[in-house]
This record gives sequence, C-alpha cells and structure tokens, in this order.
Amino acid sequence: MGRRAFPLVLAGVFAVTLAAGAILLIRPSCSCAPAPRTSAADPAPPAAPAPSASPASIALAATFSVHALGGEEAPAVGTAFRDAATGLIVTTAHVVGEAEAVMLVDRNGHRAEARVAARDAIKDIAALTGGPNGPGLLVATEDRLIPGDEVLAVGAPLGLGHSVTRGIVSALGREIDARSPYPAIQHDAALNPGSSGGPLVDRAGRAVGLNAAMPDGFRRNVGIGYAIPGSVVARFLADVAAGRPVGTRTIGLVARSIEGELARALGTPAGSGVLVEEIAPGEAADRAGLRAGDVIVGAAGRKVGRAFDLTLAVDAAGIDRPVPLTVRRAGTELTLNLPPAPSSVVTPFAALTPDGRAAPLAAGRPDAAGLGLAFASSGSELAEPDAGTPAAAAGIRAGDTVLAVGTDPVASADDARTRVAARPAATAVLLLRGADGGTRYVLVDPTKGPGDNLGARGNVRPRDSIGF
Repeated sequence: MGRRAFPLVLAGVFAVTLAAGAILLIRPSCSCAPAPRTSAADPAPPAAPAPSASPASIALAATFSVHALGGEEAPAVGTAFRDAATGLIVTTAHVVGEAEAVMLVDRNGHRAEARVAARDAIKDIAALTGGPNGPGLLVATEDRLIPGDEVLAVGAPLGLGHSVTRGIVSALGREIDARSPYPAIQHDAALNPGSSGGPLVDRAGRAVGLNAAMPDGFRRNVGIGYAIPGSVVARFLADVAAGRPVGTRTIGLVARSIEGELARALGTPAGSGVLVEEIAPGEAADRAGLRAGDVIVGAAGRKVGRAFDLTLAVDAAGIDRPVPLTVRRAGTELTLNLPPAPSSVVTPFAALTPDGRAAPLAAGRPDAAGLGLAFASSGSELAEPDAGTPAAAAGIRAGDTVLAVGTDPVASADDARTRVAARPAATAVLLLRGADGGTRYVLVDPTKGPGDNLGARGNVRPRDSIGF
C-alpha cells in the first residue's frame, strides 16, 4: 500500500463521489466556499518564451497565483500555469474545489478571472479558461527524467506568490495512494501549502509535473514532494481541448491486494492478484459478472498483481470503452468485460462545448447513508460514523443530534434522511446538538474523506480494502 498525502492548498478559502453507491472511492479535497458563476474570455493563444530565457523565468512568466473571487487581496491559496499546447490553464482540482471561477494573478500583478472548464477530483487535475494574457509553458512527459535530475518548483507557498525553489528528482513511479491512477514523481524542491497546482520544471524550462501533495502527516516542507506526471497532465488537457470526456472510471467494488498475512493465509504468493470482497449492486463490476471471492489477475491486457496495478490498467483503458478483466474463480480462469462508464459518471467533470462554454456540472448528492450518517435510533441522535466517511471528516461524533438540515427542523431519523436526500446542493448542512448540549452547524461534504477534519487530504493510512 502506498502512503497517503496532503494536498498543498491553504485551507479555509476554497471548498466527488464518483458513481452512485456506498462502496465507491471518495477522494477528498480542500474545504472551500464555491465561487459564484461568472463568464470569462477564451484563453489567449500562448506566446513562445524567449529562447535565451532561464528555466525559472520561463516558468514564472506562465504561472499564476490563485485567489477566491472577491478575495484577491488575500494571500493566494494555490498556483496554476498556462499550457503552451492548448492555451488552457491547469491546476490541481483541490485548489479550485467546487468553485466555478477564480481570480488569477500573474507575476506582474495583472489580474483576470478564469473559469473552471473541467476537473477530475480523482486525478486531482482541473483545467481553466481565461486568466491574464501571457506565454504558455510546454508540458513534457517525464520519461527522460532520472533520479538526481535538477528540477524547479514554481508556486505560491504560504501565500507568497511566484516563488521558485530548487531540488532534484528523488524517485519516479511512487505510489502515494492505490486509488490515484498514476505513479507520482517524488522530488525534494521545497513545497508548502499554496504550492499545489504549480509546475515542476526541468532544466529545459518544461513542466514535467504538476505539484500536488506532501507526505502523510506533514503540513510543511520536509524534503519530500509529489508531482502528477507531465504525461498525465498533457493527456487530460488534450482531452479537454478536444471535447473528449474526462474523468476517472469507477468500478463499484471493494477489493484488496493479496499480500502479507492475507497471502500467507490463502497459501498464495504475494502480488498474485486482487481479491474482490464486495460488489456494489448495479455498478460496472456487477454488470460484468464479478463476484465476491474472485481474484482479478489481469486488466486490459496488463498483469494485475496488486490494487495499484488495477487502478493504472483501468484508467489507461479510458472511460468510454469496455475493459476486459482476467479473473480467477474457484481454480478456473475466465474473462469478464467491464462496460463503458455511463454518462452519469462522466458528466460531473465538465468538458468544453464546441462554442467554448463549460458544460453543466452535475455534482453527486449521496443520501444520508452515503455521507456516513448513521442514526442510533428512530430519533435523530447519531451513532459514531465509520472512519473515512464524509461524516467522520466533518467531525461528527456519537451522541450528536440532528436538529435541522439547513434551516429545516427535523424530528426523527426518517425526517432527517428525507431532508438530506432533498437538499439543494452536494454538501449537507446540519445543525447539531452535541453531547455537551452546545449546538453548531456542520458541513458534510461528499468530497471529503480520511483526515479532512484536520484540513488536509487524508492523514489516515488507507485500509487494506480499497473502493474502486
């Protein structure tokens, strides 16, 4: 299992579940307040940087600090940069959260609004249009990087805009989360909250990565930073620019790698497949014919030895085509086909329409159970939520009592469930009375998960069982 990691965003300025079902991956993001809808001009064609410019100056010219609309005098909460190939601006999804528009500021202080055109909360990438005019940065694949190569990180650490730090590539192919569909670049260029969304730049002045996270448990630079590989970023931006669907497919199963004690108990070599524990009714895995107890040993022509292999193979196959799975069941090997992702999975990640406008976002609204709200009785008193659920991330504890959903009073568990299901937005707003008698409003955000109550993207090591 890989280590979990913190996003590098300044909390408190910006606030997906995938397809329906309680057994699905929730990828947390930052706590944020959505920005109001606004319009922005299409991105200006990026200019080519001067040939004699240094890597740092090339990157700085294409980089922006990210601010909440109406809060641009406040410190930046993250970083973004313009892609030279598409003209789109890219940042991490957790920097913009659910905002539909943000304010971008270039190194010369020029400000302009930018609209969120597409986002994938699982890959943690978002594409924006608009922003100040200026040159773009070439996004390059990471295939020529080797450990020891010098790199620069450009961003707005701790709200200090347009800072450059220097380091080296420490390792390639890092698994920071078995559910993140890419092997991350590890480097030691200093990152801090606010660095997220900035480019990781090589000696040729190209963006070979998108800075996204620090190791689990840390909120300041410790000499280890993680970047999303340039190949993943380039693919996402190309898909958005071409109007192709973007997003990360969900399978609808819970599974675990066969390793350690489990492998010994099964009498099977470690790394010999992924054991299916549970299937979400009606989801892709169910429709493909997968069953609890199956062992997935291959996907899309690739060997699957552990959960991360399955994540990479399914993502590489794309979301709009079937994925053949090789499955071992009761000593027999068979092939099952995961169906293409339905449009309901793809639509939460808006792509550009032919006229350049953003397609509508259709955010998921899980019910009370999907948020992790468990009632202790027929009354509205809550039981302890399961670890890793949005309710746990919101700080809900056993003994809390739901007094209202939004501003609507509730009198029973059924009443609370009904009002949560009918709420107007993805995030549920609950008025709670604590065990001490005090009352407080709590926002239960379905994009939250382990550790988000501490203002970070997970400081709890993932369980062996992983939702796909």
